[in-house]
Formats: sequence, structure tokens, C-alpha cells
Amino acid sequence: MSNPYGSPGNPDDHNGNSGQSGDIPSYGDYAGGDPAQGYGQPQDPGNPYGAYPGGADQQYLGGSMLPGAGVRLGAFIIDAIIIGIVSFIIGLLIGGGLTDDDGNVSTGASILISIIGIVLWLAYRVAMETTRGASLGKMILGLKVVDANGNNLSAQDSFVRNVWYLASNILSMIPFIGWLFSLAIYIALGVTISKDPQKQSFTDKWGKAYVVRSR
Repeated sequence: MSNPYGSPGNPDDHNGNSGQSGDIPSYGDYAGGDPAQGYGQPQDPGNPYGAYPGGADQQYLGGSMLPGAGVRLGAFIIDAIIIGIVSFIIGLLIGGGLTDDDGNVSTGASILISIIGIVLWLAYRVAMETTRGASLGKMILGLKVVDANGNNLSAQDSFVRNVWYLASNILSMIPFIGWLFSLAIYIALGVTISKDPQKQSFTDKWGKAYVVRSR
């Protein structure tokens, strides 16, 4: 009994295939992808998820693997507490007395602690993201920062991703209204994370980074 559906290479193929090189390709032909024809990237045999078109691997960008703004804020707060304590201790050690005659923290000490905090923050985040893939706050909450291939960020991309913290602190020093500019940056981060399909903040996009769940 003949095959009513035909087959590749069969002149009587009912799908219209003629057995020549112009046969209609199957879904499997597209799975590997041909970048030159716009069908995506070649699949990695070791990665069952395949390549995400134009972005990170699907194993990182699949649905619940993308944390929202709330949990990322939690990781930020943990990191801020850690850096704040370390900055205060360092300021205390190298800055002499932190209070003036009235028992208030002196202006000079406040500036010193702020500078130390900014430097520590950037050094800490870049070092952790490039070597471990996550800061302590993210580790505690099961998050990780990766590039489009699922690898740790380069030092340059990590710095670009975190430079907003420097800008926020500089703007906060503007008398009277500085805190508004600083607050606007934090709000922009949260809004862009919430609105973006891949949960990237605008600084994540600058650094070509994705924050994903590690567990």
C-alpha cells in the first residue's frame, strides 16, 4: 500500500515535494537555526533550552526565572545594610572622632563616610558580579546576574550596570532638592524592571545584564 502523504524524494509526494533540493524544510530544519536566514542562533547540543532570539538563553529568561522589582529591592536593601555598616566602621577607624562638640556627626565625617560607601559599593558589586555572579544580598534571596550567554558579567559591564549608584549619591548632595533627583532614579529602576518583558532595568540594559533566579 502506498503512502498517501508522500515523502521527501518521492515524485508522487502529495505535499508538493518533487524530490529535489527545493523540498519544504521541516520544523527540525529550523530548530538548529540559520542566523543568515533569520531563524535564530545555532543550538548548543549541551543546552536543551536552545538560544533565546536576541537575548539570553531560555533557561534564564523563562517566566518565573525572572525576579520582579520587589525581590530585587530586598537584595539591594541587604547589600546597602552590609555596605553601610562596613563604611561606618572604616570611617570610624580612619576619620578619628565622628562627632562634633555637640555630639552630632560632623559634616566632614558624613562626607567621608559617603565617599567610602560609594567606593566600597562599586568595588563590592563589580567584584561579586564578575567572580560569583551575585552580591551577598542576591545570594541570600536566590538571585544571580548574568550576561546574554548566562555567564558572569565582565568588569566593564558590571561597572556600567552599577554606576547609577554613583549618580544617585552625587545628585543627592544638591541642596534642598537633591533627594528628589536621587529618589527619581530609584523609582525609574523599579518602573523599568516592572514594565520590561525581560525584567531589565534601564541600567541592566546599559550593562547588557539579566537578573535571574539561581534557585
